[in-house]
Amino acid sequence: MKGAKVKCSIDANYVFDLDTGGILDCPPYLGYTFLMANFIAHEIATISHERLRLCGMQIADLEPGQVSEIYELLREHRGLSYRDLAAFVLARDTQSILVTGDGHLRTMAGENDIECHGTLWILDALVDAGILTGPRAADALRTMQANNRWLPKTECDARIRTWRP
Repeated sequence: MKGAKVKCSIDANYVFDLDTGGILDCPPYLGYTFLMANFIAHEIATISHERLRLCGMQIADLEPGQVSEIYELLREHRGLSYRDLAAFVLARDTQSILVTGDGHLRTMAGENDIECHGTLWILDALVDAGILTGPRAADALRTMQANNRWLPKTECDARIRTWRP
């Protein structure tokens, strides 16, 4: 994606992770486009659609054909929810990076040649771009861990040691 604007299709976990860490307002400064299927936005009852938009998220309405396909995929992929598959279909159809922490969804993305990353990838980008300092990113990550966000402990601990030596 070098030279092109980065587009990301995000799931609810991404939003919950960053909101828990107090950094949901930071990713727009990366200049990336963050897309969220309308079904996912409706799942997030604790954050208003207005705040999601202010935090750089574009809420995308899925086409009827996409909705039908999601129902078909649900039969094949029982470990995934409708909302998970909405993020997948949106990523595929918009040629976006899928940002999720769901292992089943990551596997499906890999099987379909869709680039996939998680919350830690966004944190790395925020630090690399100088949007977050290392110590601020480490504090956000600790807060996410303390609030039982499902992030890989070993990878989190390594980043915390690097960002806050």
